Parts: sequence; C-alpha cells; structure tokens
Amino acid sequence: EQRIVVTPSTHTKCDRCWHYRADVGSNVEHPTLCGRCVSNLFGAGEARKYA
Repeated sequence: EQRIVVTPSTHTKCDRCWHYRADVGSNVEHPTLCGRCVSNLFGAGEARKYA
C-alpha cells in the first residue's frame, strides 16, 4: 500500500507568483515578493528558453 503525506509549507507565499519560497521578504523594498520576482521586475531578470 502506498501513502502520500501532505503538509503545509513553512514558507511565505509570494504575492506575485504565488510560490511558497524561503526568500519572500528578503528584499526590504518589496517585502511581499520573492527574490525571483524582484529580479524579474526590477533587475536583469532570468534567461528564459520558453514563453
């Protein structure tokens, strides 16, 4: 018999991408965003291969 155990994340949800990430709030100017979203909105962003 197989079982799956689901537990809630201990991280905060980013207001923009809705991912639960440990780095949400790491940027003082944008405390509700994760580092990835801050980089994409206000920095160089990420290199994307697909849409």
